[in-house]
Amino acid sequence: MIWKQTKQTSFRLFLGFVTSMVPLSFNLQAKAQIYSDIQGNWARNCIQNLTQQKIISGYTDGSFRPNNLITRAEYAAIMNQAFPNTSAERAEVNFSDVLSDYWGQEAIRVAYSKGFLSGYPNQLFQPNQYIPRTEAFVALASGLDYPIPTSANQILNTIYNDAQEIPEYARGKIAAATQQGIVISSPKTQFNQQLIKPSSLATRAEVAAALCQVKNIAGVSNQYVISSSSSGNKPNNNSIRLGQTCTNEQIGYTISYPTNWQANSGQVVNQCQVFDSKSIKLPKNSEDFDETVYIRLENISFNQLVNNTDSRTSQTLSRRQINVDDRQAVAIESEATGFGLLPKGRRFYRYLIDMNGKTLIAVTYDVPNQNYQRNKQVLDQMVTSINLNHSKVIQ
Repeated sequence: MIWKQTKQTSFRLFLGFVTSMVPLSFNLQAKAQIYSDIQGNWARNCIQNLTQQKIISGYTDGSFRPNNLITRAEYAAIMNQAFPNTSAERAEVNFSDVLSDYWGQEAIRVAYSKGFLSGYPNQLFQPNQYIPRTEAFVALASGLDYPIPTSANQILNTIYNDAQEIPEYARGKIAAATQQGIVISSPKTQFNQQLIKPSSLATRAEVAAALCQVKNIAGVSNQYVISSSSSGNKPNNNSIRLGQTCTNEQIGYTISYPTNWQANSGQVVNQCQVFDSKSIKLPKNSEDFDETVYIRLENISFNQLVNNTDSRTSQTLSRRQINVDDRQAVAIESEATGFGLLPKGRRFYRYLIDMNGKTLIAVTYDVPNQNYQRNKQVLDQMVTSINLNHSKVIQ
């Protein structure tokens, strides 16, 4: 892991409603990037990242209202906005309780045809009924065609302490959603219970978090995702548990890191900059790149560092723009060319976070005796958890 200065290398879903479909009081603020009511909310980073990617929006008053409940009509609009390219799989239906001039008539018609939502007996849709969590997750699993596992009941009974409360019609789809890692719940209780709370009503924040999981968008701490022993076709990040928290007073951030990992004490570099699953040793003249995750502050502006990566020393493999604690950031995976400090072919994965004239960098390297792919997942989770001290003046 790099820590010496001489070794450093340069590095909105639509949970509001479609404007034309809703009453004026629910018009969206299309350009809102920072909401007035999500500071400290568990899904804040996810909401901001979805907004930045224009998958969701908030309201004209600058709020997002993460704890508001969602009606079935609103959820239909959400599905259509989030998955515009999903093909229709059945004929459209004119529900008897959805009039032609109802704001959500088109959204309901399309979401039904795509398989996300179904109706009730007597050709009813009940558009103004709040959607339960069960229906929300079943809708995603249905519209996205997640395969139902053959051992659905076993999966549910093994994972959920309230599995008996899941309706029979939903059990297969809930098991499928669980395998895909998109079921959102509260953190485990002191009795280590995992509850799906199937009859509880879904909130805007919960739906946003599920979408982040579906779309592999960072922002949902692992503690809010129901874990499964099988992940289907989706990488299983659920075994990553961020059970410890560390604060770097000098730079001004607090970050969570995996249970049973180590954090440096501050004897060689500032405390809480180095994180590893093994014992950390940082001799002052070390040339090693072995520590799993390293965080440092560069006295270089974010734009300069992002736009002037030296192509002679590394090749960019992937690049993703996000927000981290309301600051612009980018996640980049690169491969060394051999003309820098790293040998040719050595990969590294880093986050660059704008710190008002400086750049916070969090990085992991593909080195022997390290699980690089898992370390990337760990770094994703750690960055999601970071809390920056916005009032701190960084020296």
